[in-house]
Amino acid sequence: MTKKKISKRSIWRGSIIATVLAILAGYIVMKKIFVMKGEKAGEILYQSDNVILQVLEQNKNAKNVVILGEGYSKSVNKEGVITHCDPLMVKPNTKLFNQDTQVIYVYYPFDVEQQQERLGIAGQEIASYINDYQAENIVAIGHSKCGVCFANMAQWLNRKITIVTISAPFKGTVVADKTFKETMNCFESSIYNSIFSNHQVDKDIIAGSCFLEQANYNGLAKQNHINIVSACQKESCNLIDKILSYINDKYSIDGDGIVPLESQLMEYENTIQILIEASHATSMEKGIEVAKQYIPCLQ
Repeated sequence: MTKKKISKRSIWRGSIIATVLAILAGYIVMKKIFVMKGEKAGEILYQSDNVILQVLEQNKNAKNVVILGEGYSKSVNKEGVITHCDPLMVKPNTKLFNQDTQVIYVYYPFDVEQQQERLGIAGQEIASYINDYQAENIVAIGHSKCGVCFANMAQWLNRKITIVTISAPFKGTVVADKTFKETMNCFESSIYNSIFSNHQVDKDIIAGSCFLEQANYNGLAKQNHINIVSACQKESCNLIDKILSYINDKYSIDGDGIVPLESQLMEYENTIQILIEASHATSMEKGIEVAKQYIPCLQ
């Protein structure tokens, strides 16, 4: 029995085909998981230079409304097509809430001009939208910088809602300062660039920023407030958890890899404050599941 010789040309063609298929498969996966420039994702309910409120699908029969901000930034044109977005921005998880809940997503547009305190202005606009919104149960859930935005927003609310803040840097974080990246190696720097974009809403959460110096969180005392505080889990099997745990230890952040524990603490008499084991990257979904136990309308 003779063996057929495989030509170098056949091997070369096979390698090219395999490479093309791998690239195609990777692109399909990326497009399914991550937000991509040029996409149109949902209906814009409200848009300004400071904030975008958007729904994936309208649910006019919903009994409950969740205003959900993950801390992401993106810009859209008049047609609602994405023109700019954070690197590796994950698409919303539509299974976080039941079908009786309308979810309104919060995004921060990239700078139109170098104005200060973008989180402060965004908070005023979101509060105005909530005050006029006709719904019995409204829950505002803010992760990271959006949690700070919602806490500051509470001072302008003229109705009582539930506010959930998750991994929020109330006192800021040095990690948001771009000079922090100068101490990192190339690998750490690439992770950093996927989390922080260099525009005003990120500068607003640098410790000592103009926004944080003037922020007023006392409005939380008049609202139902749940504050989820996150700290890195040492034994997590999640890769991004491991990376942020490594950064947390290496740079003595003493928190969730991005925000120190001390900066996340914010408690009023009516506040339910809960510590969870999660990195900054995975604390939102874990925090929401914990917070649901205290929010009857979302159970």
